[in-house]
Amino acid sequence: MRSGAKIPSTRHGLPSSERKGEHVTSSIPASEDAVPDEKSNVAMQRTFVWLGIATVSAAMTYFVVRASMRRAPVDPTSERIQSLIDEANRLLRTLDDKKHG
Repeated sequence: MRSGAKIPSTRHGLPSSERKGEHVTSSIPASEDAVPDEKSNVAMQRTFVWLGIATVSAAMTYFVVRASMRRAPVDPTSERIQSLIDEANRLLRTLDDKKHG
């Protein structure tokens, strides 16, 4: 560093541009300006919550409909069992008719 180089003067640790009497624009919004941002953040959070609920509901509906549309594979044993059950029910009805008739 040169011996003639100037270092910006500071007062109480602040750069010379932030000393009393000089206008400095800040990128931090004032408290009045921050209120709409907080409201928009709350609205955004609510939007994401409802979007999540809708997504979960749609996924659940999809899987329930998909599972209910699956057909059981054709099994000759189950067909034979069902035909025996139907025949037994028919015989029971016939016996009830004869008993009451």
